[in-house]
Amino acid sequence: MLTENSQKSFYDSLASDRSIAYFSILTDDEILIGIGGIVNIQHCNGIGEIALILDPNHRGKGLGELSMNLILNYGFGTIGLRNIF
Repeated sequence: MLTENSQKSFYDSLASDRSIAYFSILTDDEILIGIGGIVNIQHCNGIGEIALILDPNHRGKGLGELSMNLILNYGFGTIGLRNIF
């Protein structure tokens, strides 16, 4: 059964896991329309895999491209990965 405590535990575990970096994708009025990030991050090898899920109702508006660019900038610039696939 999904409880508030189990959700909190899950989110806390995500925050401490260095092999993933997830981000919420919000509209200007802060409506959640997707998630994206980098998973299977191997800091020692400088690699990670990109992930993106976007609400189909918001596709075709450039939001996926914008999200991908922000995620890639984070991966290469902020955490210093060399390859993201």
